[in-house]
Amino acid sequence: MPSISRLELWNAYYGFKSQSDAMEQFVKFVFDKLNGQNFTTEWDKKVRIILQRFLAYCNRSYRSSAVCHKNSLFLEKNRLWLSGTETFPDVPVSPQPGSSCSTQSCNTDTAGPSRRGRPKEGDFSNLKEDSKRKRTKEMRDSKDVDEIAFAAEVKLREKGKSTEAKIVQKVLKSSPRTVSLIFLNISNIKRTPSGNLDDGSPKQFTLEEAVVHQIECDFSKEQYILNRQRLNDKNCKVFPSYEKLSACKLQCLPSNLSISEQKASVSLQDMLNHTVSRLASVQEEVFTSDQLEGNKLELVSKIGFDGSANPAQYNQVWKDFPEASDSNMVLTALVPLLLHQRNEMLEDVKVLWMNCKPSSIVHCRPLELEFTKESAAFIKNKAKELIEARDNLQETKITVNGKEFSVKHIVMLTMVDGKVTSAMTETGSATCNVCKATPAQMNNIDGVLLRECDTSALNYGLSVLHLNIRFLEYFMNIATRRGVAEKCYGKYTPEETAAINGRRKYICKRFKDEIGLLIDQTSSRGGNTNTGNNARRFFDNHVKGLLVHTDPVIASLRRPVKPKGRLDNQVIAMLIGPEKSYDQSRFLLDQESDEEM
Repeated sequence: MPSISRLELWNAYYGFKSQSDAMEQFVKFVFDKLNGQNFTTEWDKKVRIILQRFLAYCNRSYRSSAVCHKNSLFLEKNRLWLSGTETFPDVPVSPQPGSSCSTQSCNTDTAGPSRRGRPKEGDFSNLKEDSKRKRTKEMRDSKDVDEIAFAAEVKLREKGKSTEAKIVQKVLKSSPRTVSLIFLNISNIKRTPSGNLDDGSPKQFTLEEAVVHQIECDFSKEQYILNRQRLNDKNCKVFPSYEKLSACKLQCLPSNLSISEQKASVSLQDMLNHTVSRLASVQEEVFTSDQLEGNKLELVSKIGFDGSANPAQYNQVWKDFPEASDSNMVLTALVPLLLHQRNEMLEDVKVLWMNCKPSSIVHCRPLELEFTKESAAFIKNKAKELIEARDNLQETKITVNGKEFSVKHIVMLTMVDGKVTSAMTETGSATCNVCKATPAQMNNIDGVLLRECDTSALNYGLSVLHLNIRFLEYFMNIATRRGVAEKCYGKYTPEETAAINGRRKYICKRFKDEIGLLIDQTSSRGGNTNTGNNARRFFDNHVKGLLVHTDPVIASLRRPVKPKGRLDNQVIAMLIGPEKSYDQSRFLLDQESDEEM
């Protein structure tokens, strides 16, 4: 019986898919392949049924979520199935017009291949189970198991199937327990998504996966080696050696590192080049995608620096810098945010990679670590140095699978705190960086609105974290002064001061007992307990929203938080006190402003 490989059939059909008469073209191709020029109607129906079943399977797999209408994925997922063949019935010969043959003989020839009934004597593989038993009954009755198995082994070798012959030989010469284990292993055979055999053995970590595992588990060198050795003793060799792991870590370091006794640093250009290279290795499939148009990309990042006072000091001698000290430290860091391709004409942006945790240290890349004090002069020099390095950045050239890309860098100096911003804008810590208004001038709202704003100060960003803290302190100050005469800078009488302190203690105790928050209390490590986490819990968790004064200025400042509903009476009682009457409309959640967004 004639047959055609499934791969050849699929390639032929895939070539006709774009045509309107694809099915007829495909059937014509099969007929020509089978030399079916003069055929009967019955044979035509059988061939079409076989082709319809073939195409039904192909289309179902081609449209599946694992393939997504991609020919390369279809060929990879169905590699084993496509290696088989489709068997077709023998081509009958119809009588040509004008040929001399009797009607009886012509009917016999025509009906021969298409007649119904049992298959021919040689088609053993197409027989059903009962027919196979009848065909082999005489051989099974006259021959024993070893003789039949040996004949099967020899026949397999004659057909070139040496592997199958070895399996038969192994089964015959093994004990019943070994045969059971062989059957169990064959039954548990699975295949990987790529179509390869999966023997169920532990899979070894790649070098990158091993590095990630060590960092996430915070393993030291000794802990990693011990963990690897314990697993190796259990015949579970999944971790690479520590020497290979160290070599992989070196690939994560940028080039041109500068390390001295006082500081370790790398230039901004080298760090950005290294970042682009690592992103290209991780997102290789995205870089080589057909959806990208051109080779121009943009990497958006943010940089900044911050100081740390009173870190751990060690007993060491400073040789090159005798006046240096490890009592103060300043860290400069870079965080990549977005790698994209932008088409300004079409106003289209295609994202290749995006930092899902921009405020986390997961993707934070240190640029410089220096033992020095974060003074105002140092802040100005460091900011000037970073701005000059940012302005002199060059595009990064990379090649991914033979395709060249040019990456432009957009760097923003926004990872700074209030101390750094005040030093760069040359304003006091209590003075507004934008309008330069002092606390005394801020009480005149009309005058503040008329002040000229320095928009360049907005380039350093605005901190939502500090905004939450300031609003928490704002409402605490309002709550503690309820019932006391309002004074801006005048001194309170001893009775008024005692009343304010008593209200403050009462409110702090209520928050500690009922919510578990330490509000507006002095911390043993300096400062107070009004941290960003406490402000977040105060506004989001228990309160289910945010306290907003009815003043439209404060409502507009707090609008991005998107609170909903009103504050419950319990929390208002904490702030105002159950013994006081209050107007709840004065302490509303920003519901109206949230609906407008």
